[in-house]
Amino acid sequence: WEYLHGENSITHAGIYLASQAYRMQVEDTPDARAQAGKAFHSLELVYEMGVKSGKPGWLCKPYGFRPSEQTSPDQYLDACWGMYAYHAVAPAAHRRKIAEMIAAFADYWRSVNYTLNYFGNRWNFGAHGGYGNAKLVLVNALAHHFTGQQVYLDEVRKFLDRADWMTGSSVTGWRWRLEQEQREGKLQAHNETPIGGWATPLLKPGEVLFWETAIHCKYVAVAAEILQETH
Repeated sequence: WEYLHGENSITHAGIYLASQAYRMQVEDTPDARAQAGKAFHSLELVYEMGVKSGKPGWLCKPYGFRPSEQTSPDQYLDACWGMYAYHAVAPAAHRRKIAEMIAAFADYWRSVNYTLNYFGNRWNFGAHGGYGNAKLVLVNALAHHFTGQQVYLDEVRKFLDRADWMTGSSVTGWRWRLEQEQREGKLQAHNETPIGGWATPLLKPGEVLFWETAIHCKYVAVAAEILQETH
């Protein structure tokens, strides 16, 4: 866990850190602390890549252990999840670093108006009202939780004004689509994942093979639980 590389390394480190933080709440053993420390160090390494590149708060996808110009806002949620869970049981030095890192996440994205340059495309995810909105609310809410600074709470309120993830989800949209197809007598099978095309012939009418949709719902669930605990 000390030297992660690849597209989803931030996600993996964050989820693993959360699992070890919860483990420590049940059995606070030297091994549990060692595993949590290694997972946290993985996130620190990626964070320091951004700092050295002059972009503190930028968590890149560290292909080959090197900084890149690619990231995904999705991965920030898992990093925040792991660090929030770990903060409750972490040593003092790690707690201070967690507060610094999460505040830097919020500061970075606010400084670029929540815009991501990805494979030549500019994507402003600040206007998103669904699962992406939940992630931005979470990052700013945690920054406020750890620092008490008003600027983060103001951002939380701004994003909550345009949020719709508390009243529906991407699954809600799929359910409406299938109900519409059934009313029209045109019920189909759907494969919404870019991988696993081999599975399409195995789907029955009305069945949907989820990939992104399922993980988007997980992001909302994680954000909602942490927000309930902190605000």
